[in-house]
Amino acid sequence: MPMADRISVLPSEVLCHILSFLPTEDVVATTVISKRWRSLWLLVPTLDFDYQRYISSNNNRSQSSFVRFVYATILGGSCFPQPIKTFHLICDSSISDTTIWLNAAMQQRQVQNLEIEFRSKQHRVPGTIPFSIFSSTTLVVLKLHSVRFRAFPSSVDLPSLKALHLSNVAFKKAQLFFELLHGCPILENLEANGVLCFFCTFEEDRLISLPKLVGADLSDMINLPIAMKVFSNVEFLRLEKVCMERNLVCYFFFL
Repeated sequence: MPMADRISVLPSEVLCHILSFLPTEDVVATTVISKRWRSLWLLVPTLDFDYQRYISSNNNRSQSSFVRFVYATILGGSCFPQPIKTFHLICDSSISDTTIWLNAAMQQRQVQNLEIEFRSKQHRVPGTIPFSIFSSTTLVVLKLHSVRFRAFPSSVDLPSLKALHLSNVAFKKAQLFFELLHGCPILENLEANGVLCFFCTFEEDRLISLPKLVGADLSDMINLPIAMKVFSNVEFLRLEKVCMERNLVCYFFFL
């Protein structure tokens, strides 16, 4: 029996598990294998989009084709709304459609693990994400890279979130960072590297400790006061390169 046939006769659950380790563009490409594979990609519990990887793999691909591909994949899956375990998105911060993509994924696909990374040719202007992420009842892991926050909705409510990783994230004021933590009542793991606050002001009387927090690893923090009350229950706490800059110039994060 040919190898292709041996693979095709595997149960759908096994095939979907295998496909979940592939980039989404490769998963969708399997639809040409046979009739059985045409709709199998809709059952894969992972969406993995990387703008640079997508256009580098084919000289005919462009930013516009990447945008169309993401739309087609997310909207195509909405007609058969299989829950998404992991949603991974890496794209240029200039792509404005990311808000629509993330809203659709969060509202329709019950995402559990979300990782977002914005890249910019200027290496200076982070991206923004929709407020809908911060009221998700399904998110367990949230990883944000090169993201900026000017404000949050009326309240952050992430009742299922256990792991929060922040890398090169900018907050307009320190209070927003603590509001984010306040909305994660069962948070167990916090990693923050390269967090920057434009204003270091915060309301100390509104701070609460995180009772479930086991470990916190904070490094390269600028203008973020380390309120020990928040981390009073941790078993492991690492602080490295935490500094306060009185005359910090970072206006480009909030254009």
